[in-house]
Amino acid sequence: DDTSRLSRNLAEAMQLKQQLEFAGIRLIAVSQGVDSADDQADVIWTVHGLVDSLFLKELAKKTHRGMEGLALRGMHTGGRVYGYRSAPVEGGGARLTIYEPEAVIVRRIFQMTAEGTSLKRIAKTLNAESVRSPQPGTKKRYDTWAPSAIREMIRRELYLGKIVWNKSKKVKVPGTNRRVRRPRPKHEWKIIPAPKLRIISDELWQQVQQRIQWTNEQFARSSTSKGLVGRAASSPYLLSGFLKCGECGANLVVVRGRQRRHAAYGCPQHFSRGACKNSVCIRQDKLETMVFEKLRDKFLASEVLALIMAEFLTGLGNASENGDDARIHFEGRIKEVEAELRNLVTAIAKGKSKPSILLESIHERESELARLKALVARRKRECPQVSPDVLADFARRRLLEICDLIKIDVVKAKVELGKHLSEIVMTPDLENNSYVVDGQWDLLGEYTERLVPRYLDSLGDVKMVPGGGVEPPRGVNLGGF
Repeated sequence: DDTSRLSRNLAEAMQLKQQLEFAGIRLIAVSQGVDSADDQADVIWTVHGLVDSLFLKELAKKTHRGMEGLALRGMHTGGRVYGYRSAPVEGGGARLTIYEPEAVIVRRIFQMTAEGTSLKRIAKTLNAESVRSPQPGTKKRYDTWAPSAIREMIRRELYLGKIVWNKSKKVKVPGTNRRVRRPRPKHEWKIIPAPKLRIISDELWQQVQQRIQWTNEQFARSSTSKGLVGRAASSPYLLSGFLKCGECGANLVVVRGRQRRHAAYGCPQHFSRGACKNSVCIRQDKLETMVFEKLRDKFLASEVLALIMAEFLTGLGNASENGDDARIHFEGRIKEVEAELRNLVTAIAKGKSKPSILLESIHERESELARLKALVARRKRECPQVSPDVLADFARRRLLEICDLIKIDVVKAKVELGKHLSEIVMTPDLENNSYVVDGQWDLLGEYTERLVPRYLDSLGDVKMVPGGGVEPPRGVNLGGF
């Protein structure tokens, strides 16, 4: 009909025209009277192609302005968002509303992230519990949770009650119909407060963002790693990544005993390259026992134990008010499945589609419904009421076992240690074949500013600073390991 039907990209239109002419095909734009057989066809086609390209760009700008107007009014600009449903409003358009069965899963994901659970572990947990993925019913091979989806969720400020629009744009890949997402400059973003859409508290959001920042700082420092997590993050040795050689500054690593019973830390610059004079080794189990027994003694102080219980009971009370997140999600899905079953029965009664297909769908929904009800019943059985005295006794016994307890999940324990410990400088005492240990250990961490003065007065010297050091203090022989 006209040149714009071939393409609205000037370079692409001219390339297609050349390819058709080379193939011996005559090209005519009927409404514009342009014929590729004419001598002036190249000039006329170029002019029309330029006009078509400008029209497309102006149309994109108008569409973008319209979407911006919707966003500034707090309206939904399209796309599925996990944790929300879109509801039409009078006068056209739609607004997002919180969908509680999915919102509880969002809170759970944020809480697990704040506690140090990896993205992969979260995805595996949700898939093991058969929690519906953010995009169910798609044509993808695997309709399941993926770590990449969780990575995007924990960075999405909409869950904090902020609509952030115009963060990115899509750019067409030359020569294809595929488009890729590119970020826009931050000054072009539009941030609109939406308190009614808040799912996550400010405190939980900050914990997650601090966790993300800490992970990036600790395990993605090397320019050669290209953003990949360092080996120390997944090391089975608890203090790997924290120990620094006092002579050359290298990270102490396990240099012997990997395949035997007792692993030992040493300076890799000495044992692998001979570039450092630090020849002292220290057994892993001895060092960990020494460090964490001092922690255990500090935590077992009556004031600290009271603080731990107060914080735990506060969290337990909040959890009771919010209910069991998993159970709420399952109950919400039960209502969805029951509604789907009613719709399928109605479709059979009205003779819609093939009965065999509908019956198969009904069978699938009934199986899912039975499984969900069984999960809800199990969740109710797994939530017994426990008295504060029993909890206090449990906490005391577990603290006594802290040296063994932290080794159950070394990766998760390393994340928690990183919140309180920056590094431990191991300065060798070559004459005594021992180490002088210095480090900064903040036991209270994020709770320091929130503690009432009576706790701060009674806790005493809980922040160890360089000079006092992580025990043993300066000059104490570690036994010659």
